[in-house]
Amino acid sequence: MPARIGSLRSLYRVRDRSLDIRCDAMPVHSVNMDREDLLELLGNLLDNACKWAQSKVRFAVEANADNLCIRVEDDGPGVFEPQLERLPQRGVRIDGSAQGHGLGLPIAREIVRLYGGGLAFGRSPKLGGLRASATLQRHGCGGAS
Repeated sequence: MPARIGSLRSLYRVRDRSLDIRCDAMPVHSVNMDREDLLELLGNLLDNACKWAQSKVRFAVEANADNLCIRVEDDGPGVFEPQLERLPQRGVRIDGSAQGHGLGLPIAREIVRLYGGGLAFGRSPKLGGLRASATLQRHGCGGAS
């Protein structure tokens, strides 16, 4: 994952700004999930945060006996409460000023759903922008075939 974060830093440095992207915690945990699905999920959440961040993106993983929680936060403008439920809807873009087609968060939601998890959005208490939290079962029978 560090190589992918380096790629995001480089991409957004080239586009318009240098971002401080950090993994606050990256413990090794098992999760019953295809590697490519996990990378797609993380890539979409991190890319969305990088698009909207002013200068900071934070990524953390926490686990208990049953669940793994992936949190991605940024210091961008965030999203007002009434619009949060619209974020993972396919093709919906709350603000059209950034590049994209409104597909990244719906794809992330679908991946999490396929594995019996949940995806929630809110305001980042640390950075003030958006916080996306994906909760996945560490062990279980979910997943794509």
